[in-house]
Amino acid sequence: MVGRADLATTKAFTSLIVAGQPVTWTVTVRNAGPSDAADVSIVDVLDSRLTLLTATIPGGTCTGFSTVTCNVAALAAGGSVTVNYSAALDPGARGTLANAATASSATSDPDGTDNTGSTSSPISVVADIEVSEKIRVRKVFAAVDCGLVVNPDGIRNQIEGGVIQAISWTLKEAVTWDRERVTSRSWESYPILRFDEVPEVEVVLLDRPEAPALGIGECAAGPVGAALANALQHAMGVRARDLPLTPERIARAIHE
Repeated sequence: MVGRADLATTKAFTSLIVAGQPVTWTVTVRNAGPSDAADVSIVDVLDSRLTLLTATIPGGTCTGFSTVTCNVAALAAGGSVTVNYSAALDPGARGTLANAATASSATSDPDGTDNTGSTSSPISVVADIEVSEKIRVRKVFAAVDCGLVVNPDGIRNQIEGGVIQAISWTLKEAVTWDRERVTSRSWESYPILRFDEVPEVEVVLLDRPEAPALGIGECAAGPVGAALANALQHAMGVRARDLPLTPERIARAIHE
């Protein structure tokens, strides 16, 4: 009787996708049987903007860089094996990061339709900052996945405004009060981002006509704050967790 091994492949990113930062992902191959699979090979063709750092498979070997081939001698029926990858993403990467991995074996596969696993992810908010006496944001890049794009100009306007407001929240704005009342009652005591502090904002829309249209009302607020905090950590090695990121709070974080 000829053996048959039904392989199925799934792929998933295990890190946020941010230009200039390491990216990690996994490829898992499962054998639904009924026979063990012999000489299993998993081929992953990397996006051209990725530079492979590591690829490991339990009990096997991985070779190659732009096309990574991982081999394991056998995969038992009902079993699975997972390959772990890490790569550096080009600092100038834009748009969506996507690629696929395909598994095969020397044992006959009765259903090859699920042998390829693919995944994609938008490259998220990236901030270019200058740190001197205070943080100054030079440029913000935002990739927005909102499904079907109905009104592209309206979306860009919304994201640009959200980015600028989120920068103001993250670097400047804070309500203060005493035992009786709110004390931040003027622009001097409640500063906001000024016109001469507004950075260049680049917005890329990831149009997916096959998907439903999604809301983008406040989607810039969280990612922008995180991008600024990550940029600060990258520039100075300081992980500040209290907003706003004023010079006083950054100095306190340095000494903690």
